[in-house]
Amino acid sequence: MRTDPIYRDAKNANALGYMLYGKTADTNLYADEACTQKLALTKDVVKDFFMNGLMISYDGVVANATSMKETSDGKVSVTFTTDGTTPVTLSSQVNPPSVVITGTPDTIDALGKRASELQSDFKIVGTDIYAKLYYVENYTGFSSKKEEQSGYYLCTTYTPSDEDADVYVEKTNGTVGEKKLGKPDLTMISIITNPYAQKLVVRAEQDGVKGETKVYNLAGLRLMPKGVKPPVVETLGEPEDDREESVEV
Repeated sequence: MRTDPIYRDAKNANALGYMLYGKTADTNLYADEACTQKLALTKDVVKDFFMNGLMISYDGVVANATSMKETSDGKVSVTFTTDGTTPVTLSSQVNPPSVVITGTPDTIDALGKRASELQSDFKIVGTDIYAKLYYVENYTGFSSKKEEQSGYYLCTTYTPSDEDADVYVEKTNGTVGEKKLGKPDLTMISIITNPYAQKLVVRAEQDGVKGETKVYNLAGLRLMPKGVKPPVVETLGEPEDDREESVEV
């Protein structure tokens, strides 16, 4: 995105602030004079511009933004006046949604099993996922196919920055492709055959705004030898089984 800096003079390379644009036809802020580029002007971007000096060119009249307010729809609005009396308010776009990944808690039904039966010691460092996976047999809840009912399974839960955002996950070298996860659990169970070749590709989307796509490495997963049992965890009661699960094989 390109915005127009405001300079002290033609020879000064230090910008005094930023110029954004608006028009009477709508209440959006724009990055260009033609008022066509708005998607990059997210909440955090406009807040930063305002704190560093923001001017608005509104239908040919240039004015200082005098106030800023966060709104309930996830945007910020800035107010100015072009005639000294009548306030004009224009708005940013929402911030792109983001996603936090965690190991699935035992309170969520993992298709007839608890997550602690599948994995332990789950953690994420940067974009590297670490966990111990335990060999599981007769996992009929995962798949009706006999060849997919035994093996190692990674169980992950996804929390978007806004509850209305949709979460999409793809396991590379899988057979399903990208999946939109079911709400409210936003949980996915993936069969793991080769952690060094497989990755999780994760993104969120809300109201047409796409968040950053992140690729998580699975090389930190340890496939424990058959016969090694997962550590016993305290019973938390029966996991809830009335929620939609997402499965990838």
